[in-house]
Amino acid sequence: MSEVLPPALSSTQDADIEFAKTKDISKDIPRGRLGPINSQKARESADQLYSLLKEYYSVDKTAQYLNQKTNSGDYKFKEVALQFPDDLVRDSAIVCQLLQESISGDRRVWVLADTSYSPCCIDEVAGEHVGADLILHFGEACLNPVEKVNSAYIFGKPYLDTAKVIELFRKQYSNKEDKICIMTDTQYSLHLHDIYVILKKEYPNLVFADVDLQKSGSNSLVIDREVTEREPGLSAYDLSRIIYGLNVDQILSVGEDDDYSTITQDYSLFYIGVPPDPKLILLSTKFSSLAVVDPVTLDVSGNRTPSLSRRYRFMMIARNASTIGILVNTLSLENTRKLLNKVVKWIKNAGKKHYMFVVGKPNVAKLANFDTIDVWCILGCGQSGIVIDSYGDYYKPIITPYELQLALLPEVTWTGKWIVDFKEVMSQPDYEEEEEEKDIVGKAKESNKRDEDKDEYAPEFDPVTGKLVASRPLRQLKHLEIELSDQRKTIEGSNDEKSLATRLSSELSIGNTISTSVSQLQNHTWTGLGSDYKQQEEDEQGSFSEEGAKVEEGRSGIARDYDYDRKTKGDTNN
Repeated sequence: MSEVLPPALSSTQDADIEFAKTKDISKDIPRGRLGPINSQKARESADQLYSLLKEYYSVDKTAQYLNQKTNSGDYKFKEVALQFPDDLVRDSAIVCQLLQESISGDRRVWVLADTSYSPCCIDEVAGEHVGADLILHFGEACLNPVEKVNSAYIFGKPYLDTAKVIELFRKQYSNKEDKICIMTDTQYSLHLHDIYVILKKEYPNLVFADVDLQKSGSNSLVIDREVTEREPGLSAYDLSRIIYGLNVDQILSVGEDDDYSTITQDYSLFYIGVPPDPKLILLSTKFSSLAVVDPVTLDVSGNRTPSLSRRYRFMMIARNASTIGILVNTLSLENTRKLLNKVVKWIKNAGKKHYMFVVGKPNVAKLANFDTIDVWCILGCGQSGIVIDSYGDYYKPIITPYELQLALLPEVTWTGKWIVDFKEVMSQPDYEEEEEEKDIVGKAKESNKRDEDKDEYAPEFDPVTGKLVASRPLRQLKHLEIELSDQRKTIEGSNDEKSLATRLSSELSIGNTISTSVSQLQNHTWTGLGSDYKQQEEDEQGSFSEEGAKVEEGRSGIARDYDYDRKTKGDTNN
């Protein structure tokens, strides 16, 4: 029997990530999250590893949940999908086998070895591919509600050396009267309350931010984590946390529509985990200072937060952009469609052109294909679905809907907030909403008057570079009324009716659509197949021949069935 190979991920992989093979359980793979002693035991015996992982992933309680039945006696969940992040895929085959053995009835369990978008979100798209009735999400989670599919979360029970963490905390904060908040990744939240109880005796102003287990909505739940009865807390919805330990006056001072950061700005944050860059920026805007502790290596870092000044620069580029690319990096979260429609409205009201893209997980190579885009606006999970280009790898800036909204206002004013939650972004007032109560006819007349008074050819300068901006075809709105079929002119005075890009009354068009991308196309030195030899043929023939090569039918079908390089039966010469 041939050896079963580990799964390969379509996303970028770290060189040090290894995956357990179904044969021999790969004894040499360390699992630090199981603890130094347990990790060593896992290398010695496959049975011990199965037992440790069964406890780590709460397999018994998960199987009990999966064995629920409806009133008619049928199993509630017949097709179950298991979603693992990249760093836990090594355990997926074992967990799948343990669950399959623990559930009753003829039901199937699938493994989603790679996520379509953010690993912290429920992958509703991949779940639909297998017709899943339920998606079980393992590891770090944002708990953002999804629209359609039923879901459940298993955080896991990772090891944490709480004694050393407490020692690091004391070294970090020598002043016992400091206002400090403790927060962890969702997996390590089971240790949070115990750490808080010990340190609260020494630090009277200490608070902690526990996971909001009810944020995931009515179609979801967290397995093997119970909602404990505690004193009233302050909801931090965009962080999926509830802050406990505040006094009643502090909680009441923050209304339902107010930002909780009015309280947390006075607190330093001690974070146990490895938060992604988008979450780091969000945390840095909510707390006065930030110290991050790696739960495995116990290294402390406090200055790796991406720069907010760079975000402001990107906003100014967006303010002056002609073409904006809307990059959809989630299809599952609630309010995605509503926010998408609102972003499109902002762009149109600003007189700019937009294109919409769904490319899966964004990377430099994918976005580099669209060089006509001046700036990208990404719609994704606020914790790990937003691209933070800290090192300038991407060719064009990537901003959030909140930053785009601010950039398109008549005057840019930024208080330092960084809003990523879809619902909160949509609740922000925008320029157009201030005039919604006016009469529609009156608004139209006022808009026409503004257009007549505006000099469309007034020079415009880039606020970032200070250079003169090139012509903006879409902003010269009166030219849109010209009939393209009657007014079409050709490029450089030629009569080539087959030209892809034509010039129309100082405007550029593709076919019958005025486009801001044609100016980019005209500046390209390479304009399509065969253009490389245009000048050469003109020199040889005196005029350019439009006759190209003959079209031949290529290979078709599945690659493994191609027989052009195989030996034919009875052919002894090959």
